[in-house]
Amino acid sequence: MQWRPIVMLLVGLTVVFLVSLISDPPYPRPVQLTSDDRNSYNTKNVANKVILTVAGGFLYQTAIWFETANTLKHGIGPMKTGAIGVIEQRRKPIDTLYNNQTTLLENEWTQLFHHELQGPISKVSHAPPPQNDMQFAIMYHKLNNEDPQHIIRVYYLSPGANIMQYKDLIMPGTTWIKTFTLEKDSILYSRDPDWYRFRIAHLPLDLTSAPHSVSLSVDNIQNGPRIQKYHQPKNIELHDIMLAKLYSPADDTYRVLSFDVHKTRYKYYFNITIVDSTHLSSDPNNNTDDDDDQSIITWIQQDHENFPYDVYTGDSLQYMAFVDGTSHLHQDRVEVKMPSMSSATFTRSADSKTMVAGYIRHKFLTWDFTNRANLLQHNTDEAQYLYRVDPRDRSSPILPEYYFWGDDKLELFSEYALDDTITGMQVNEAGTILAIWTETNLVYIYRRDHNPHNRLNRLDWSLRMVVNDLEHSRVGAVTFWEKAQKNYMVIGLRNQQIRSYLIDESEEPQKQDFSQFLLERWSMLTVMSIVIGVFVFNE
Repeated sequence: MQWRPIVMLLVGLTVVFLVSLISDPPYPRPVQLTSDDRNSYNTKNVANKVILTVAGGFLYQTAIWFETANTLKHGIGPMKTGAIGVIEQRRKPIDTLYNNQTTLLENEWTQLFHHELQGPISKVSHAPPPQNDMQFAIMYHKLNNEDPQHIIRVYYLSPGANIMQYKDLIMPGTTWIKTFTLEKDSILYSRDPDWYRFRIAHLPLDLTSAPHSVSLSVDNIQNGPRIQKYHQPKNIELHDIMLAKLYSPADDTYRVLSFDVHKTRYKYYFNITIVDSTHLSSDPNNNTDDDDDQSIITWIQQDHENFPYDVYTGDSLQYMAFVDGTSHLHQDRVEVKMPSMSSATFTRSADSKTMVAGYIRHKFLTWDFTNRANLLQHNTDEAQYLYRVDPRDRSSPILPEYYFWGDDKLELFSEYALDDTITGMQVNEAGTILAIWTETNLVYIYRRDHNPHNRLNRLDWSLRMVVNDLEHSRVGAVTFWEKAQKNYMVIGLRNQQIRSYLIDESEEPQKQDFSQFLLERWSMLTVMSIVIGVFVFNE
């Protein structure tokens, strides 16, 4: 019948129109204050890492290039010859970020330094807030004759001046350092291979004092707990680890959260451990290479969790009607990318009372500190996990401190998006605002109550805003600050452009008409149109 194709076409177009009517409205955007889209430098040489720091009335922007060839470069791993790391920093008054203008003046930026290192950079770490003096650190590597040397350059604000200085810390040994985390008084790091899960390098008390731009040998090292057989599954192919110091009110307690991921052929195995060490020695003559020298160090495991995750998922669905003439869905296995447990994928609030870490695809974990453990022992859900003086003895006294755990995942911006992967995150000092950016270059802004600590229950995150118009370059960093009880945010792109926002207010939402729906969902509509066309053609 000739009218049947027309009916099929009209039904298909009606379905498309109905989908446009029931589609969810987009999340609001924060009010954008400034943008310097025409004020970028090194636009042809996008930085590997961008760091934003608010201090002393200035916004500091640090761009880091991990390796730039200065001679013939040789090597395929992170250790190379003929390659150097480059660090550039500039700053501008923070007051220039409040003006509601579209383009910032070029002379508002002041170039501070351009540092070329003696080898390539492999890792970057931020000091936990509040960043009074210590700011961030980078690890670079050089080859001295036949021996590799691993050096951590720590940048800090010089006392009494708004200029960052540095010192190079020469780490002991030649074993590869897999990861490191800068703390206020120490450096946590893990070697590959090693007998211990991590080590602690205690920093000199006068590290930020003159003289600056000098090299120091690090020799005050403490060992972490020894690696046990059950810490590593069999037949692993890849491994990565994240380390962070958590808050403890006890001055003699050094609390460490370690987050391992091991990849086998079909599974990722995540292993999270919180351990306490008391009476850490500060004796610089302590021989860390003596495997039996553990008499003055006692590591107590307070919390532990492990769980698997499939390496291959079946999220990719392809309509195969045009391939074999049938009408069925074909499901492909998709390999989930190995998680990167780097400093970009975890963030901490002031004094590390809140920590957030992304661990696989769009999933992230949150830890919140509370000092109400004496009341939580009556909570059947939490009582079994409370910290004790001796966790091996269930009758041992309960410590008056505890960290809530929370497992979350991104609320994807588009209801048609199947997946996205977290590439970075930043929490404010109060632990109440969280920004997460992803592979699709979206910035999700979560918020929660103003008092997330010292509670009897954990507070959940709530998605409030999304920034979805960052088209010029990849997101490199986000930072927050507060002024006159208002919360502000700066997004730093990897081409050194920045944008500032007032995140307590949102822009007027745009009404989504049918034409806008067609433009935003063109990929989905193309597939729907082809399917409709096939049915009409068959009729």
